[in-house]
Amino acid sequence: MGLLIDTVLLASGVVLWFRSSTEYDDVWRLFLRVIVCVDVLLVTVGHNQVLVESLLLALVLALPTARRCFERPEP
Repeated sequence: MGLLIDTVLLASGVVLWFRSSTEYDDVWRLFLRVIVCVDVLLVTVGHNQVLVESLLLALVLALPTARRCFERPEP
């Protein structure tokens, strides 16, 4: 069961890495990639941190993209 959870979390990290590749803003891209690195470190080094990893990835995947923020019409 633990291997399945780790695989899902690593797959989410890969999805986030590819999502960061499509961003225009360099700072946002760097932020997303740092989160992916933290996720990989938690999966490989920190065992039994599933709750922290899951919450971190859920938060990051729910964040809007920089492109969507820039394309939003101003009031």
